Amino acid sequence: MNNNDYYDIDIRIRIKIDDIITYGSGISELLQKIDQLGSINKAAKSIGMNYKKALSIIKRAESKLEKQLIEKSIGGNMGGGSKLTPSGREFVYQFNAMEKEVKEYTLTLMKKYF
Repeated sequence: MNNNDYYDIDIRIRIKIDDIITYGSGISELLQKIDQLGSINKAAKSIGMNYKKALSIIKRAESKLEKQLIEKSIGGNMGGGSKLTPSGREFVYQFNAMEKEVKEYTLTLMKKYF
């Protein structure tokens, strides 16, 4: 076994627009939690973030990406909630697939050089 078989690599993929970090693994995780839990507040709490910050991150991403990522429904008898839009779900999927591919390729490069 080569020494590099023990190596791992930690990289972050971030999409920047106008030099502002717009999307990355953090918001991707948040959006996936919203989809699972049906609530921005529950999703934010599950990853140790407050609701106001989560909403701010989502709004910034939607504005910069020029696409609606989540749909919110206001309370009432059935209660409110949030879910990913079809384009939001597709964006999360594509980002996660790209991130996985970049990490795999980067690990291959690291093994080549180290």
